[in-house]
Amino acid sequence: DLVSRAPHKDSAQSTATGSALQEEPQKPPVAPQTLVNVPDCPLPKGPFDAVVAAVEDNLVYVQPVVRAPGLVKVTEALVNKARRDPGYKFTETPPANQCVLALYSEDEQWYRARVVSADESGSTVRVQFLDYGNTETVSVKLLLPMKEELAKEPACALAVRLHGTPVLSPRAGEILSKEPRVVVELVGSGDRPPVVRLMIKGKCINSTAACSQQAPEKTYLERPLPTERTKAIISHVADVGGLVYLQQLSLASELQAMMSELNSSVPTAPLPAPSVGDAACARYPADKLWYRVCVLSTPEDGKCKVSFVDFGNDDFVPLPDIRALPEKMNNVQLFANSVALQGVKTVSKDSASQLLNVEVEFEIVDRSSQPCKAKLFAGDQCLNDLIE
Repeated sequence: DLVSRAPHKDSAQSTATGSALQEEPQKPPVAPQTLVNVPDCPLPKGPFDAVVAAVEDNLVYVQPVVRAPGLVKVTEALVNKARRDPGYKFTETPPANQCVLALYSEDEQWYRARVVSADESGSTVRVQFLDYGNTETVSVKLLLPMKEELAKEPACALAVRLHGTPVLSPRAGEILSKEPRVVVELVGSGDRPPVVRLMIKGKCINSTAACSQQAPEKTYLERPLPTERTKAIISHVADVGGLVYLQQLSLASELQAMMSELNSSVPTAPLPAPSVGDAACARYPADKLWYRVCVLSTPEDGKCKVSFVDFGNDDFVPLPDIRALPEKMNNVQLFANSVALQGVKTVSKDSASQLLNVEVEFEIVDRSSQPCKAKLFAGDQCLNDLIE
C-alpha cells in the first residue's frame, strides 16, 4: 500500500527538524496579563454572627459565620497543589489590585491575597489576605497567579468601621480577637465599608477598641472638619483602607510655626520607656526633622513604630530618636484630618502617588460615618470619579 508507506507531510517535517526543535531552550510559561479579581465578601442582611479576623488601618475585618463553607472550600483547594498551582509564575511584579496566591510567613501556607502596593525595586509587594484581612510584605518569588477556580469564590473577610470609634487603639486587634464570636449590627445603610456595632450578649464592645480607651490622657486634640468646601494639601494616603489625610491650607503658617518651635525645644534625652499611645516627638528618618507622633508599638529591635500625627504616615524610628513631647505641644490640635473618599473602595498605588502633596478642595458629604466621607475637587472636577 503506497499510501500507507508514504510518510505523512507533517511527520516528514517533524523528522527533518526534530533535532533542532529539541535543542531550543524551553521557555517557562508566562502568567497572563489579565487582572484577576475576587468578588468582595457579601454583606449579610440584618445582625449576623461573625469572627473578628484582623484589624488594619482603622478597619476591622470580620468573617461572617455564613461564609464558613466558602472558607472551607477555598482552604481545601489551596492545600491541594494540583488545584492551586497554575504551572507558571509571575515574570513581572503584579500590579496593585491584582489577586494572587501568597505564601504567609507565619505558617508557610498559601492564601488568597490582593496586591496593595509594590516597593520601588519591584522585588516585594504588600498584600492583603482576602479571607482574613491582615497584610504582609511578601517577595514576588513567593506569589502565584490565581487560577479561575479559586477566584470565583467571594472573599470570606468583610471590612467594617466601628460606630462611634473614629480611631482604633493599636491593640484593637488583640482586644477584639479575644472574643470567639460577635454579633455584627449594621448602623444605617449604604456605607462602604459598612458602619457597625460589635455586640456580645447584647452589649456593644466598640468602645473597648477605641484609642481613647487605652490612653485618654495621652491623645491629641482632633481638629474640627470645616463646614464648607476648603482648600487643602493631601499629606498622606493610607496603603490599606484608602484613608486620605488632609492639611487645610489656611493652617499652613500655624503648622510651620509649631514645627519651628518644636525643633528648637526638643529634649536632649530619649523617652525612657515608650509605650503604646504615648504622645511624643520623633525624628523622621528621611529629613532628620522632629515631628509630633503617637507611639504605635512597644520597642522591638531598638525601634518603635510611630504615627506622624500631623501628616498621617507612620514609620519605625530608633529609640534614641523618640523624645518626650514639650507639654505645650500636646494641646495643639492635629493638623491632619483623615477622611474616607465617598464612592471609592480602594486607592491604587499609582493614584496615591499622584495625589500626594497635591493641592485640592475638599467637602465633607457625610458626617455620620466614621471617618467622615468627603469629595475631592480640582476646579469643578470631582476627583473621586477618577480615582481607582
